[in-house]
Amino acid sequence: MMRLFLQMFNLPLAFAGATAQAIATATRSFQGRVNEEIRQLSKAMTADLATMYGPEEDRRSGLERRRDDDPVIDGTSAQSDTFVSSQEPNNNPLKTEERSMRDTDLTGKDELKLVRYKILFIKRDFEYAFPEREELVHDEMDGQAFASWKIAEFIQEIGRPPYGKIPGKWKDAKDQPKYPPKGYVTDDKQHFTGFKDEDKKYLRVYFEVLERYPREEFRHSERQVEVLEEIRDELARKHA
Repeated sequence: MMRLFLQMFNLPLAFAGATAQAIATATRSFQGRVNEEIRQLSKAMTADLATMYGPEEDRRSGLERRRDDDPVIDGTSAQSDTFVSSQEPNNNPLKTEERSMRDTDLTGKDELKLVRYKILFIKRDFEYAFPEREELVHDEMDGQAFASWKIAEFIQEIGRPPYGKIPGKWKDAKDQPKYPPKGYVTDDKQHFTGFKDEDKKYLRVYFEVLERYPREEFRHSERQVEVLEEIRDELARKHA
C-alpha cells in the first residue's frame, strides 16, 4: 500500500520533469533556427555590399586615397565639403538645403538690404576673386540689375587713380604682368586701368543678402516745410 502511494506521489514529478525537458529541447531548437536565419541574412547583406562597393580591400584603399587627397591646412588634414566620392554619393539633404538657402532676393520697396558681394573674373588661367565688399541697397531690383550696376561701378573705379592693383596670379616669376595687355598696365607695372572690351564678358558678381532693415518713411510734409523756409530766407536776404 505504501509503495503504491509513493508511486502515485512521484508520478506528477516525473511528468513535470519530462515537460521541462521537452520545453528546453524546443527552446534550443528554436534558438538554433534563429541563429541560422541571422547567419544567412548576414551572408546576404555582405554579398550585397560587395556587389555595390567592391571588395573590402578596395573600400579600404579608396578610403586611404580620399584621406591622402584631403587638403592640408596648418599641418592638419581638412576634408572638403564639396568632395564627392564615386563610391559614397553625397545624398545629404541638409548640405544641399544649406547651399540653396543663399538669399539673393533684392526686392522689397520699403527695405534696406545689406548685401555682401564679390567681383569675379573667370577668364581661363586668370581666374580671380576681387576683395569682398558690402553695400546697403534701398532700391528694388533683380539680381541681373545689381550685377550690371556693380560691374559698371568696378570698371569705373579701376579706370581712375589709384587704379586697380594687379593680382599676383596675373604676374610671372619676375613680377611682370602677364595680364592685362600693356595698354592697360600703369608704368610701375603694379596696377591696371581696365579690361579689353572682349574680356569684360568674363566679369561676374557673386552676392548674398545678409540682413534686411525697415526703411524710415519719407517725411514729405516736413520736407515741404523745409523747402518753403529756405525760399522765405532767400527772399528775405534779397530784400534786405
